Amino acid sequence: MKTMKKNLLSLMVLLSAVLLLPGAVHAKTKTESLNTSVKAFVKAAKEMDEKQLSKYVKNWDEYSLESAKKIMPKFYRVVKKNASKVTYKVVSKKVKGNTATVVLQVKYPKYTKAINRMVKALKKYYEKKYGSADMNMDVPNDLSEAEIQKLVNEMMSEMDAVCAKAVKDCPKSGMATKKIKVIFVKSGSRWVVKEMPKSLANALFCDLIASSEKADTMTLLMDSSASKDRVYTQE
Repeated sequence: MKTMKKNLLSLMVLLSAVLLLPGAVHAKTKTESLNTSVKAFVKAAKEMDEKQLSKYVKNWDEYSLESAKKIMPKFYRVVKKNASKVTYKVVSKKVKGNTATVVLQVKYPKYTKAINRMVKALKKYYEKKYGSADMNMDVPNDLSEAEIQKLVNEMMSEMDAVCAKAVKDCPKSGMATKKIKVIFVKSGSRWVVKEMPKSLANALFCDLIASSEKADTMTLLMDSSASKDRVYTQE
């Protein structure tokens, strides 16, 4: 019995020592070099990997299409495919303490007319099918909640298909090549983009941000994003 206790005690001491050894079970996370982090960011951008982009860009939420990925999957796939066409080249890097200035040369296709085409296509589609392009059109009072939900789902699915086709069929307005300064900062074990430059986000999305600013109107799209909530307030 004493031998068993002694062996058990020795085993516990040995186990404790192993767990406390540097590089053992509690090994520290390996710190990424700036080069590794920049490459990881570029890979995430080309693949439009939302999870990775949120790790390597502090304000990625401002540009994330995670919600569109769920409610407009066809549109999302087109945008993601376009993002894979963008090329990135590191022109220069300058490190000062925990801050690094990286200049990227970004080449991307410009789909400058895409959003305007989307708005026009949606108006035309809804006017033809529902007799109105107003996404806030009244819902008949005699519809049940299930019927309303079905109608909303159908309209969102239709909008997804129309938007996806408009962007997919949009002709390029040429190619653009820009040198963009990006500030990386140390954050935990990696370097991350301190703030996504608007010009870089626009390049990633192949000019869709600039396209939305140049569109004649975004009223239809903005109203549609809130249409579901409004429908449920109908009595």
